[in-house]
Amino acid sequence: MLKDADKRRRLRDIYLDTWYEYLAQGAAGLVAWAPVTDRDAEAAAIAKADEMRQLAAAGPGGFAEHFDEVPAILVLLADLRALAAIDRDLPRYTLAGGASIYPFAWNLLLAARAEGLGGVITTMAVGREADTKALLDVPGEYAVAAVMALGYPTVQVTRLRRQKVADFTTVDSFDGQPFG
Repeated sequence: MLKDADKRRRLRDIYLDTWYEYLAQGAAGLVAWAPVTDRDAEAAAIAKADEMRQLAAAGPGGFAEHFDEVPAILVLLADLRALAAIDRDLPRYTLAGGASIYPFAWNLLLAARAEGLGGVITTMAVGREADTKALLDVPGEYAVAAVMALGYPTVQVTRLRRQKVADFTTVDSFDGQPFG
C-alpha cells in the first residue's frame, strides 16, 4: 500500500503521462497500444497527448488527475522468476503470465466490495514501469502488473454493461456457429 503523499503525487504524475497518451490514441480511433496496430498512426496520436493534458487542465479533472487522493493505492508486482508464462517464447505478445496476477487483483476488488469499498485495476503506471519501479525501489526481477485504487463509492454499481457472450463466442472453430 502506498501511503506517502509525495510518492502518491509522483505516481499520479507517472500515471498521467501514460493516461494522456491513452486518451490521445482513443481520440484518434485507435485501441491504445494494441499489439497489432498501425505504429505510425499510434505515434502520431501519442504526439498529441499534450493536447489531452491541456484539455484536462482547463477543467476540474477526473479520476486520473486526482488519483493520488484516493483512500488506498495498491501496487501489484510480479516476481518474474516465479511467473509461469507458457507463451514466453512464442513469436507474439505474451498473455499467459498474467493468468494468476489479474484474478488475484479481481479477488482483491471483490473482497473490498464486500467491505463496502469500490475500486479499479489500472495498468497506466506500467507504461512508465522504470519510473514506477524507481519511485518504489522495486528490484529488477519484479514487474509492475497493475495499480489498484480503492475508495468509498458514491454509487454502488449493481449491473455491468457487457457484450453478450453469444456475440463473441463460437462452437468448434473460430468462425463456427454462434454459442447459445
